[in-house]
Amino acid sequence: MKHYFYLTGWLSLLLYVVQPGLLPVQPTRLAQEPPGQKTAAQNGPRTTPGTQMHGATEICDNGIDDDGDGYVDGYDSDCSTASLPACTAPATVAAFSIAQGWVTATSNGLACSQSPTVADMDGDGIPEIIVAAAGGAGYRIYKGNGSNLTKTTNDYIIPLFLESTQPPSQPAVADIDGDGTPELIAVGSGGFVFVFGNTGGNAAGSQTPTGTSGFRFRSSAASSFPHASPRVVDIDEDGTPEIVVGTDVFQFDFGAGSLTRVVA
Repeated sequence: MKHYFYLTGWLSLLLYVVQPGLLPVQPTRLAQEPPGQKTAAQNGPRTTPGTQMHGATEICDNGIDDDGDGYVDGYDSDCSTASLPACTAPATVAAFSIAQGWVTATSNGLACSQSPTVADMDGDGIPEIIVAAAGGAGYRIYKGNGSNLTKTTNDYIIPLFLESTQPPSQPAVADIDGDGTPELIAVGSGGFVFVFGNTGGNAAGSQTPTGTSGFRFRSSAASSFPHASPRVVDIDEDGTPEIVVGTDVFQFDFGAGSLTRVVA
């Protein structure tokens, strides 16, 4: 009884004829390699990482592991002579101490329901500290050097959403338009998003280019999350950041001077 086995491959078709008691017939190549295809010998030797190409030299900055040692260009010691930094375990830490620089008085009337926002608002290299007023009447700026620690008036006048008589929403600071001067972004008690200038503002004022007497931008629609803190991120990577409040996303149109809720 004869048994026929047909084995197919990429380059050849092999036919085995097996008879009982006989060894398989020597396979015969029935198909030739397709024209234009190179054989392994024509392609030349191949290497895998860790296999050294005898006589080959690494060519730097060509993106190829020329000498087959598993390292390319700057990662190859033939191209980089920089020495690795010494590691010390455990690492040594210089002695340091923490001391209180200054503290506001309880009579300042600051909210205890949120963390302060720290940012260099005036560009002098010393960050300011922005905190909410107790009762949610707005935010005030304290100098990082403590020079105005007795201040009791608000720089940003905006009614804030209250939980247990205290405002939970923390403002954000970002250079919205890339002019080198930061803006302050806050969410009012009604859910509207306001963008103020770097020295102050008033939600009850009008829209102005600097936003210091009034505001620079006010969202066209209110957020469903007046208690949330705003976040600033360039979601669509067009160079202009969006403002995210909860699951709401607001987008700027500088030409129109608008801030529109595009995702709710």
